[in-house]
Amino acid sequence: MQKRGVIIISIDSLRADHLGCYGYELQVSPNIDRIAWNSLVFKSAFSAGPYTKPSINAIFTSTYPFNFEGFGSIILKETIASILKKHGFTTAIFSTNPLLSPIFGYARGVDYFFYLSDSQRRLRFRQSISEIVKSLAKKNKTIVSTFVLLASILKWTRLPYVECGRVLSLALSFLRRLSRQKKFFVWIHLMDTHMPFIMQDRYLPFNIQEVILNAKYQAKIFNSKFPITQRDLHQLTSLYDKKIQYVDKKIGEFCDELDELRLLDEVYLIITSDHGEEFLEHGALGHLGVECKTHMYNELIKVPLIIFGVDTSERVVNENASLIDLGPTILSLFSIPYGKYLRKMDGRSLIINSTVSLMNKRAIFSEADSINLDSGFKRVIDFRSKKIISIIKEHWKYIYNEEDKSVQLFYLKRDPSEKENLIYEEREIADALHKELLLHLRREEKKWKLAQRIINMRKNMLKIKNKN
Repeated sequence: MQKRGVIIISIDSLRADHLGCYGYELQVSPNIDRIAWNSLVFKSAFSAGPYTKPSINAIFTSTYPFNFEGFGSIILKETIASILKKHGFTTAIFSTNPLLSPIFGYARGVDYFFYLSDSQRRLRFRQSISEIVKSLAKKNKTIVSTFVLLASILKWTRLPYVECGRVLSLALSFLRRLSRQKKFFVWIHLMDTHMPFIMQDRYLPFNIQEVILNAKYQAKIFNSKFPITQRDLHQLTSLYDKKIQYVDKKIGEFCDELDELRLLDEVYLIITSDHGEEFLEHGALGHLGVECKTHMYNELIKVPLIIFGVDTSERVVNENASLIDLGPTILSLFSIPYGKYLRKMDGRSLIINSTVSLMNKRAIFSEADSINLDSGFKRVIDFRSKKIISIIKEHWKYIYNEEDKSVQLFYLKRDPSEKENLIYEEREIADALHKELLLHLRREEKKWKLAQRIINMRKNMLKIKNKN
């Protein structure tokens, strides 16, 4: 049966290994697990970057982050929304993350963009606090911990995003009003599993202990020497799991509503994440690395990818997949010819004619700028930036950091936690992966140079037009 639409639910900072369907021992995700039981579950799916900006850009455009104009914007990139709109789909995005908002070009090809933000006053206050914290982190490490702690306590007395229940409720209202004759693409991005991990009801006062714990969390991000005890770490992980439980509950209610509307069987429902979260596995908390020196470990880039509604006998896929493949996969599911778009895409469809289509020896890349302290709203990150890149091929993973020239090699089948660097023991494999990584960079450089020529042409044309 031909489906009417596709709904993507991306859950910010959600690690795959904290879901039951990916082997987590604690029962924190019964509803997502129930959906996964009747879905296609990709056990080794990777985001194209370790934090939101590169990853979301890659999902939306099916390109690696440093291609074309970089991941500061998507002006020159074709998007899954714009392609589907050309084929008669009504397109809508529901987001409460400022990095997934119209300001970065994500409204292109989108009929309805619902950006739900906190009050501007509180948002400006939090941004000011963040700038003070970052400035102190750069200038004086000896005093930064105290200031970060105090600033964070002020900052986290309210959630910096709209909670997922309200976002999903708005999406349901939209779907109810949508004509049953309309095909649709809906992307819902939820922020509740992103720090701060505060279990806050808007009608109840905040929990000061949770706020202090989250303040310590942020202090550790900007100062690696800030003390986090095992008790702190356990409590933070428990709070993170509670946030997953809350999101899972709301997703369960959302799916029940879809079922009542007789929509659940008419859509492809995709559940994924833009990146994961570190809990000191490699010395860092959050997803900014150690003192904002980017990490590329699997606790950050290995993400859930669950596709409900696919008519296939296969249920679990163990081969590697990338989130850049989502766009071509959606087009393939709706039998939309996408050959003419592949020139601008790096991804490939994971499903062809109801059959899982994976290239076992295909290399999968994840990339970002190696120092991301200022990469939030200000800086356009493109090919000129110092990069950190990982390449995963079969069971091998190689990480290269342009900033300090460090290299790491892991055999994931035996060492999924990436603790044993085999760079000296397996030189031949490391050299082969490094050569493939350099070829990837050369391809990106060509596309970046092409983008610069197009951007310069547009600027010149605009100047001529203004003169006339």
